[in-house]
Formats: sequence, C-alpha cells, structure tokens
Amino acid sequence: PRPLLVIHGERDTVIPATRGRAVFAAAGEPKQLLVLPTAGHGGFMESDGKVYSETLLSFFDGHLRTRPIPAARV
Repeated sequence: PRPLLVIHGERDTVIPATRGRAVFAAAGEPKQLLVLPTAGHGGFMESDGKVYSETLLSFFDGHLRTRPIPAARV
C-alpha cells in the first residue's frame, strides 16, 4: 500500500471531478480526497490556498515523516 492524496477541482472542465472521485474510490488505504469547490483544472492555491496547503502539509507529515529514509546508493 502507498499513501494516496487525490486533489481535484469541482469546477474542472478538462477532467471532471467524478474521475478524481473514481480514482479515490478504487484506491486502497491509506488514502485521502480533497475536492475544492471553486477550483477548476489546477489553480488550487488561487481557489483555497489555505485548505490546499494545510492538506498537503498534513498528508506529507503524516505519511512521509513516519517512513524511514532509505540509505543513499553510491
């Protein structure tokens, strides 16, 4: 299992939000979905930068910080 964060804009006219929800529904745990109601295709910071930033930081903090860092290969 790999942590998955799906972020989609409800007003996306390029890829409908239903596709983001379908990817989320098909994924195994752990997973998280963020649909920004006023965002189009991208533009998440402009739509709701605070929620977008907090979600990213929380996701990375919760899933990346707890994993051991692999040793560098020389």
